[in-house]
Amino acid sequence: LDALVRMRTASAIARVAGWIEILGLLEAHERDFHTLASSPLREPPPPAADRSETRRIDQTLDWIQRHLARELTVAEAARIAHVTPAAFSRFFRREVGKTFTRYVTDVRCSEACLKLRLTDRPVAAVASECGFATLSHFNRQFRLRHGMTPREFRASG
Repeated sequence: LDALVRMRTASAIARVAGWIEILGLLEAHERDFHTLASSPLREPPPPAADRSETRRIDQTLDWIQRHLARELTVAEAARIAHVTPAAFSRFFRREVGKTFTRYVTDVRCSEACLKLRLTDRPVAAVASECGFATLSHFNRQFRLRHGMTPREFRASG
């Protein structure tokens, strides 16, 4: 963290040295890494892919990320993508490789992982900030994805 703070006011060459220092720290502590995202990155579309389809999914994924803390519905997402809910469900699964609900829950759990590692906020507050309506649902979904409770995850880090 100190290396990042120093880089804010450093000269250009000192920033390059700072990035090298950070890469060295990452390599030295590689065994301490834990998976935070339970959702694989989306592969780029093939060259022949329709550009409007790419923009549509990117807008939808951006909307999900920006509104993660509130209830998200297929109907609302379909409006963002300018399609019917049934067409949206097929489109989303084809583009992302999982259902809308599964994707949203995966992203929420990944966001919760970050908050659990980087803050000391209560688990219930983290659950709420990540869009989970109840603590029990959050614990169940988190355990399914990470094999441990959020509290155990925080303690393991």
